[in-house]
Amino acid sequence: MAQQEVSILDQILDPNNNDPIVLTNAHTGEKIAFEQIAFIPLEKKERYFIMLRPVEKMAELEDDEALIFEISENQQSGEVDFNIVEDDKIEDEVYKEYLRLYNEANK
Repeated sequence: MAQQEVSILDQILDPNNNDPIVLTNAHTGEKIAFEQIAFIPLEKKERYFIMLRPVEKMAELEDDEALIFEISENQQSGEVDFNIVEDDKIEDEVYKEYLRLYNEANK
């Protein structure tokens, strides 16, 4: 029986998934594998984020740094988009929520 392909979003939302999350750079077409650190919903704003760490070293990131992506639906294609968050205010808000969720889960 052929194995059904799992969408990236299904991988992200699966608490038992330990496989790398592979995203394609829209500009270069390069595929980059990431380790999932956390899925962070900002429910009040109806926005959803994922914190990812590259599996292989990236020159522009320190070893302990991660990237935050906003998850959104592409209105034209209906597909899920992952856009790097570059706004410091949003990064801070997402990171604070990550810490809150982490501390809550580890009480």
